[in-house]
Amino acid sequence: MKGIDLCCQQHTVDWAKVKQSGEVEFIVPRTGWGVNCDGSGIDPKFLEYVSGAQKQGIAVPAVYHFIYAHDEATARQNAACAIAAVQRAGLPKSTIIWCDQEEDTVINAKKQGYNVTTSMQRNITEAFCDYVLQQGYCTGVYLNQDYLTRVYGKGITQKYDIWLADLEGEPYCDCVYRQYDWHGQISGIPTNVDRDVYLGRYTAGTAKPKVQEVQVLTKVGKFITALQELGDGRYYYYGEGNPGIGCSDYVCLALQKAGIIKVGETFWAGQGQRGILEDKTRFQRIPWDPKALKAGDILWSQGHHVAVWDGGNGVYEGSPVHSHGVCDNGRTGVGRRWNHTYWNCGTGTNTWDCIYRIIDPEAVKEDAKKEVNMDKAYNIKTLVGFLPDIKYGVTGQTVKALQTILAKYGWYTDAIDGSCGPNTTRGIKLMQTALGLTVDGWVGQYTWSALLIG
Repeated sequence: MKGIDLCCQQHTVDWAKVKQSGEVEFIVPRTGWGVNCDGSGIDPKFLEYVSGAQKQGIAVPAVYHFIYAHDEATARQNAACAIAAVQRAGLPKSTIIWCDQEEDTVINAKKQGYNVTTSMQRNITEAFCDYVLQQGYCTGVYLNQDYLTRVYGKGITQKYDIWLADLEGEPYCDCVYRQYDWHGQISGIPTNVDRDVYLGRYTAGTAKPKVQEVQVLTKVGKFITALQELGDGRYYYYGEGNPGIGCSDYVCLALQKAGIIKVGETFWAGQGQRGILEDKTRFQRIPWDPKALKAGDILWSQGHHVAVWDGGNGVYEGSPVHSHGVCDNGRTGVGRRWNHTYWNCGTGTNTWDCIYRIIDPEAVKEDAKKEVNMDKAYNIKTLVGFLPDIKYGVTGQTVKALQTILAKYGWYTDAIDGSCGPNTTRGIKLMQTALGLTVDGWVGQYTWSALLIG
């Protein structure tokens, strides 16, 4: 959904023209600033904007309050002011009240003789948001990359929903709203205005998933959700005079929906066309081993059939309608282990050939760190005396030792030749991704430290 955020600086708005522009589906107006709920603390255009937008059928799912506070007590007074404004506008409790704390908060406090440290800024934000939640309203934090890294830290994204100010590239943290333009021009608004886009579902602040759950959801969780949304148990194998899609299409559509492969990229199990699955930047090929299965693993059977392990005791698949495709007591579409032998539910007695596992940096990061940590003695023994920087073009025994370690973890599969070429550089980047480091293909002091010390 496309939207805008605005305050009294946008002056008088012609909401009919805004609606006709087709550019605005929702607005996020400013309730005000500070603690004066009955006077100067309320944005003079707030009530007018809410009423004007609603009359044109434009949604008001959220508001924001600019924080003027110097401690937790005044932060809670800011929150009370914002809630009072929401109530005066007749907005429901489902309205998100965004906490907008910026450098002007610190400057204003300093003018009043208060020194607001970064630690106090965090406390102020949490006090505001927690008060809003305690009153039964919804809340979240407006921030940019500077505030995320310098003031709040990534922990803020695990406690509250985020409205992210990010004008370039992909969002660098999970967010519900993204502010992507500060100079938008909309018919009916006399000044430039901030543009926003709605990206995801509000999760009720402290009800957000834990860190590990968020990591799993980045790719594998989205993939499984996509399979379910496509119609688990509803799709049938091609042929047999039935509508629906084949096993490959079922998996490909879910991969596309989850953003793991691009729209238009496909493979066809019936012809063994596995080019996409062999892309080592996206998938890891693992020999068939039922004990190694993880949720979201793609099962491949001799180039004939494909399904996805559900993490429990069965698979998601575009299943045949003939008898050997009904593998869970008659429910076609979700194949289960057949006689507990892990036989392929779509091809009779054929067994699975291999596993293709989605490479999810966030999901594998902790596992990789643990594995490397367990092998510190091996790593140190292998690399003792060889610790210069390694980058593309470097050769020698140090590179050979590094290649040996990269190969041990599956990050490098070519010859141990002591030459840092394209494949070694790719292996270094895979290692850096798994260890949560800056991915630059350059093994310097930070990468050596992560590999040897932790």
